[in-house]
Amino acid sequence: MTRLTAFCIYVVLTVLLFSCEDYPGKNENNLFEVSFQVDPEIYGLTDWAEPPQFALWLENRTTREIKTIFVTHRTAKDDWEGKASCPVALPFWVSKFKQEYTRERGPSFMHPVPDAYTGATPKSDFNQKFGISDGDWHCYLEVNVSGDYNDLYKRYFPEEWVHDYGNGQPSIVYRSKDIVSNEVTRPFVVIGQTRQVQATGPLLDTVRITSAHNLLKNLVLKKM
Repeated sequence: MTRLTAFCIYVVLTVLLFSCEDYPGKNENNLFEVSFQVDPEIYGLTDWAEPPQFALWLENRTTREIKTIFVTHRTAKDDWEGKASCPVALPFWVSKFKQEYTRERGPSFMHPVPDAYTGATPKSDFNQKFGISDGDWHCYLEVNVSGDYNDLYKRYFPEEWVHDYGNGQPSIVYRSKDIVSNEVTRPFVVIGQTRQVQATGPLLDTVRITSAHNLLKNLVLKKM
């Protein structure tokens, strides 16, 4: 086999492998990638030392359409080790999921999120590609790690009862606005937090959040 022949085979295989890659909306005309690193030094100090749960989704500000891109396995299947349920894990996304699928409750073991949109919780690096049509789209990310208590979000409450879900600091919600634009790279900014012991309600400001602010590093959305 000549070097030229070997090079041609390599090029063909590379093209085939790339073309076979599957991700949500890959045939749409706007392609993106979201990437970040999860800091193990942050979640390693929590009570369970487990990587966080998170969900990634799109919202169209004009049509109100919602599209889930990715959600971690436990939330997607409502499958929690040692717990029957954990409604405060990613409550903001769950409210969007119910709108997206016109359902009265979030995902369950019997009615989970489709496998194409789920995956294991990454211990460090994460990246997810997706495609979307033209439109007024915002991209959202909600993230939460259990057992990250601080001086304001405690395990024990004044009434001396224990927070059953072990939430600690509530989930944080990020947003990248107007992603279908000419900008190649778009930032994410924090837009609020959910509540420690309530599964619903409007987002709050994040002044009581401490270590959870440092959980994700280099969070960015890039146009491909």
